Formats: sequence, C-alpha cells, structure tokens
Amino acid sequence: MPHIVFVCTANLCRSPMAEHLMRERLKARNVGWTVSSVGTHARPGASLDPNARAVLRRRGAPAPRNWASRVMSAKVLQSADLVLAVTHAHLTWVMTLAPSMSRRAFVMGQFATLLDNASGSAVSPQDLIALATTARALIQPYDPAADDIADPIGGDERVFEQCADRIEVMLSSITRLIAPGEGEPTTSDDPPSLRRQSRRNQQR
Repeated sequence: MPHIVFVCTANLCRSPMAEHLMRERLKARNVGWTVSSVGTHARPGASLDPNARAVLRRRGAPAPRNWASRVMSAKVLQSADLVLAVTHAHLTWVMTLAPSMSRRAFVMGQFATLLDNASGSAVSPQDLIALATTARALIQPYDPAADDIADPIGGDERVFEQCADRIEVMLSSITRLIAPGEGEPTTSDDPPSLRRQSRRNQQR
C-alpha cells in the first residue's frame, strides 16, 4: 500500500491536520493510500491539540478519539513512498535522520508548487514525484520561506483555521493529479471553504 508521511515538530497540529485532511481527500477519490504523520520532537502518545481537533471536525475530517502523536524515526521515514515536511527546517531533520530519503522527501509547499506547474496523471506517490521532478525546470526562482507553514500552537481557533486553509490549498495542488480509483469519486476533493471561495471568484 502506498504510504505518505507528514512531518512537523510535536505531531500535534500541522502534520496531523495534513494527515487527516489528506486522508479525506484520497477517500473522496476512492484512493486507498496509507497516510500518517510524525513529529521531529514529538512526545509519543500525546493527544491532538484541541483546536486542531475542532478544525478537523468542522472540515469533515475528524480525528479518532484515541489518536496519539508519534516521534519521527528512520524506520517510519524509510517505510514511506513520499515524505512531506511542513518547513525546510523539518526537511533538514528528515534528511539528517534518513539520508536515503533524498529523492522521496520534500517540503510540502514546495511539492505543491511543483505540481501546480505539472501536467499528467498519477496512480502512485512515485508518479507524483516524477511529475514534480519534471516540473522543476518550469519554476521561476522564489523565496523558499514561502513554502513554510507557520506553527499555530498557542493560537486560537482562528489561527488554526488559517493554518488549515494553507494546508488545504497545498493538498489541493497535490491531489488534483491523482487518478481516481475504481468507481466514481464520492465527493469533490476540495473542502467546502475552498469551493465557496471558487464560486465567489467565478462570480466576479
């Protein structure tokens, strides 16, 4: 089973939100990939941040009550077909721990930007990586800090909603090239908030 791993610091906010939102998007496309998340400095067994849990519930991607944080390990990273880190610093930690992942690990925002400029269809994470690699030549230089997702820890629900919005936009860029599985997709893979924004843009 193809496996995607998201990486943040404590595995309490950004990476678990990306994990659950990505899982719902894949489910909507009838794609049965495994999705998980870890933290570079996680305390194993810690509960999901309450604000992150609330945001996920409102977006139709509720986390299980018994969900618990996991610390990043070389074993987990090497089990993945694709690793997506929330910042460049986290990608550095990934590469320090598992140098063999150099062709399978990216900053999430960078990967989304590459796929925004790609065309084609993917039936596996390896296909996504190939499309992203081909698109590198089409990207104009930009500030890599723009790829990073700020940590919402300590913020209110509004801050977490803004963080989730950024994650959703990136995930939309990533999943748009994933070929649906057998049968018709069950729903649009864009969350209601993005669909409302799209409709507003079309009306202008």
